[in-house]
Amino acid sequence: MAELTLEEKVFLLSRNPTTGRDRATYGIDAALGGAVLIGLARRGCIRVVDGRVSREDAPGPADPPHREALALIESDPKARKARRWVEVLPRKLALQERIGVALAEKGLVSDGRSRFLGFTQKKFPRTETGDEVVRPLERVVVDALTGRDLAPTEDTKLLASLLAVSQLLNRFVEGPERKAARRRAKAFTEEEPLNDAVAASVKAAEAAIMATIAAVAASGSAGAGS
Repeated sequence: MAELTLEEKVFLLSRNPTTGRDRATYGIDAALGGAVLIGLARRGCIRVVDGRVSREDAPGPADPPHREALALIESDPKARKARRWVEVLPRKLALQERIGVALAEKGLVSDGRSRFLGFTQKKFPRTETGDEVVRPLERVVVDALTGRDLAPTEDTKLLASLLAVSQLLNRFVEGPERKAARRRAKAFTEEEPLNDAVAASVKAAEAAIMATIAAVAASGSAGAGS
């Protein structure tokens, strides 16, 4: 089996293994958008200056989601903020469904999608083969977040960071260790000498999710006061 992309790893770890639903309270879309931007940045296809994404001269990627994401960025006459792309790419490219279907074709999840009231229920429960792939992924993420692994790989740091900004850290780390784990996840992109565009992509995903949380909180406050 080919190596999983960062967004595929984020997807797998975000799902409830039995129901196949997204376990992130505010959704995993922004993290998936951030993972795609990270993929482009690591290939040298984009750079981020003052928070804005622009095309670099490196050859474009071959895989369809990354290629289409780069085409969208190239076709925009303006250099847009990274946060805009982490919000736009999941919707424009239907990332959750595409990644789920691709993983189903690899035998790691089952395609349990259904339609309800005009909306697609994105359910991708894990298969036995998927369990065999996900368990070691979970272990390396937990070891990185808890400090048991003192030298996690860059891939592991990015995966842990995207899960943390998606409010999923509590799924993997026990209560007493969560505060320190959040600090480590933050440090993975702030203290490591990452490509600037890579670090900016994680921060953009976090900003998009924080904006969603704030909007939900404001809506709740307005409802309570009416």
